Amino acid sequence: MMILFGCVALAGCGGQREKEGAKEIKHDANGRIILRVNRGPMENEKNEIERARLLVEMFEKKHPDVHVVMESWVFTPETFAVRAAANQLTDLVDTWATEGETMLTNNLVSDMTPLLTAWHDFKDLRPIILKPFERDGHYYAFPTSAYSMGLYYNKLLFRKAGIVDARGEAKPPETWEEFLATAKKLKDRKSGVCGFAILGGDHSRAGWHFLNWGWQGGGEFMVKEGGKWKAVFNKPGVVRALQFVKDLRWKYDVLQENVLDDQEDIMQAFAAGRVGMFIEPANEAGVVKLREKYGFNLNDLGIAPLPAGPGGRFVQMGADYLVFCPGISEEMKKVGFRWCEFLVSNEWKEAEWQLRKRQGLPVGAPYIPIFRGERQRQWDAILEKYRTIPRFAEYGGVVDYLKTEPPYYCQQLYKEVLGPAVQEVLTNEKADPSSILGKSAEIFQKRYLDRIKWSN
Repeated sequence: MMILFGCVALAGCGGQREKEGAKEIKHDANGRIILRVNRGPMENEKNEIERARLLVEMFEKKHPDVHVVMESWVFTPETFAVRAAANQLTDLVDTWATEGETMLTNNLVSDMTPLLTAWHDFKDLRPIILKPFERDGHYYAFPTSAYSMGLYYNKLLFRKAGIVDARGEAKPPETWEEFLATAKKLKDRKSGVCGFAILGGDHSRAGWHFLNWGWQGGGEFMVKEGGKWKAVFNKPGVVRALQFVKDLRWKYDVLQENVLDDQEDIMQAFAAGRVGMFIEPANEAGVVKLREKYGFNLNDLGIAPLPAGPGGRFVQMGADYLVFCPGISEEMKKVGFRWCEFLVSNEWKEAEWQLRKRQGLPVGAPYIPIFRGERQRQWDAILEKYRTIPRFAEYGGVVDYLKTEPPYYCQQLYKEVLGPAVQEVLTNEKADPSSILGKSAEIFQKRYLDRIKWSN
């Protein structure tokens, strides 16, 4: 979630290459084109090593003229900058949605528009998934997966408190008003149960989570005005959201006793039946941790979109993308795009889900579908063949509420501004949300946003 602003002179993708005219190609001893990709498994990741081995074997069988080399380094702006400066980037780099604006502005990725738009499945890609790396009708990244924040809730506690629909099933809240009423009903101090557990002990994650409250309150965090980016989280919408968070603690008393809990504390308490609701990315990682680390019965887990506030219903979306490194040749782009296609092919998804089921991992965790229409229906049909955990039906409508993170200095915004603001209102009953955000906006503007010099 961090942002890179150093401009780096980039000549190619690393390694010594032989040239064919203007196109750079590197071959192995058997004459196969070498394609280097990042985010390979670490030495201790047994399941991921097996997955990577199967992936490469299947791809190379389908494309015998290519040899894939998976490097274990994981993208961060820092590792990207170091490798770029040393001319050691892989041909394809796995990166995040938050990096789009910065990478495009600083020419840190290569255009893949001709390949992407000519792809037979391009028409079925969900437009919002493409948005972070789209500019003026050109596309600079290939999406491979997506997720959103979700409202996790304990179905057993919901049924016990009578928070159910006409069928007697646990009913998640759809608005702030319903959320508050639900939290009040769930709260049982004698039994040590809180209605909602908020993350207050980790500034970065607390600020990240608060994005959703701010949008729902009717606010934004930064906007472009007259060619410059402005901090606007001191406006009424975000202030309203911070006040709501404060009221959950002091006015309504529906939060956990220790409001400075971190995410591990909250998940452990949730699994023990002491938390009715909490926020966490709705993805395999969260579901796996609840079951594997804390022994929670996933039949008792509900995951739903976050509730709507006075400004509407918004849910933060994140995604993983593959980008071509700067300076890559057109020939290598074509080779790399074959890898991109294969990663989202029905052939690979079936093999991957089948493997994960055999490995004993949960299959069927919620995710944001990157496709629409028939293409997505094909994925869903394959997934159902290997599903090992319940379907989270309530989560399905989340695609209507997705919103991407602010484009610049996200990590600094979360860690230095929003997280501390959340912690302050949770620990100080006299804290003034308007004053806190007003001062923070001035500092953030001068320290970060004023450093963005371009006007395009």
